[in-house]
Amino acid sequence: MDMRVSEETAHNNELTMTEERKITSTPVMEFYRDKCVLITGGTGFIGRLLIEKMLRINVRQIILLSRPKKGKTVQERCDDLFSSVVFMNLKKEFPTFTERVKLIDGDLQHPSLGLSEESIEFIVNNAQIVLHAASDVRFDQALKKAIEVNVRGTRDLLRLTERIVNLQVFIYISTAYSNCPQSVIKETFYPPPSDPQSMINLVEAMDERFEEHMNKTVNDFIHPWPNTYVYTKALTEDIVRQYGQLLPVAVVRPSIVIATNEEPIGGWTDNIYGLNGVIAGVALGIIRIMHVDDNNAADIIPADYVVNAVLAAGWQTYIERKHERPLPAAQSNGELKGVAKPRTKIYNCVTGSDNPISYQKIYEYSIEVGKSCPPKKSLWIVCHNTTKSKYMYEFYKLLYHLLPAFLIDTYLRAIRRTPR
Repeated sequence: MDMRVSEETAHNNELTMTEERKITSTPVMEFYRDKCVLITGGTGFIGRLLIEKMLRINVRQIILLSRPKKGKTVQERCDDLFSSVVFMNLKKEFPTFTERVKLIDGDLQHPSLGLSEESIEFIVNNAQIVLHAASDVRFDQALKKAIEVNVRGTRDLLRLTERIVNLQVFIYISTAYSNCPQSVIKETFYPPPSDPQSMINLVEAMDERFEEHMNKTVNDFIHPWPNTYVYTKALTEDIVRQYGQLLPVAVVRPSIVIATNEEPIGGWTDNIYGLNGVIAGVALGIIRIMHVDDNNAADIIPADYVVNAVLAAGWQTYIERKHERPLPAAQSNGELKGVAKPRTKIYNCVTGSDNPISYQKIYEYSIEVGKSCPPKKSLWIVCHNTTKSKYMYEFYKLLYHLLPAFLIDTYLRAIRRTPR
């Protein structure tokens, strides 16, 4: 990469940050200033952007729920988090910003979030806003774990939120595909595929033999939902709907989240999931054929747009709910078996109908950008081949992927090198 391009990009990013900081007062920013915000999923893609934005608009404190992972403690994971380039500009203006972050050891997969009594007491007495961004996003995750993390974890977080003394708003980040069997997804709740509490009870009672059987038949069980991620998101939304009868709750449903558009750094991402991975695979010459209709709209949304939508939804929910009369105590004990008229608002954070872009255009733009910033390592020249036919896709996959890989690996073995 040309270093002049990198320096110019960095300079432009700093200008963007500087100009944004001149906006010292908006209703949304004023709402969050000096608040104590509980964030789950803070080490994830959207989560770290939420943390950066919250600290930049001067929240009083962030309570960050995290867990040990891959041999690293909560503190070590947090240190890695704040060493990210995302916090580069924040460090320049607020060198001691980490002092406003309180780490709490918790795990959504564990009952009651695995929180200690001391941690629960701190959250109940201090948190004012809850931003729930944590979830298991693996499409092929086992149903048991997906329900434990996404469904039961959210239910237990809402139970905890119900006890918060000065609660102002709870925002749940779902997905635009939680109800994907529907042909049109409106900003409303849909009937869940199963009763969420019954599914929680089911996985809690599972033994290893039953879990193994469930994993083999899971596709039939969750049909017509295509994977356990969106299936459990649909279940979770119904949990949120129920608690929305008692609490100031809103749901934000982003579509395909891609790299940031502008803030805190334009073009930033920390993963190669979804469309990011496809673009990276094409750029590296790894993906040479895809089964897709180029004319279909790619419902993509930049990550910073999602963050802004979450914060705006929180502010709007607070404004709309603060004058509402609370339900009688007899109705606010968590036993929500009836279906009352939902008051919780849902915000579909998508672009497909308002500002559509086709997959063909995305590939064209990506290839054009790649000419000025080519990857250092690639296996093949960048090419864009697609087909709508499943059978032609299998043929081209054999021709473009498997056959070249076999020939190259055979050659590498012949010269006693490690096959790729």
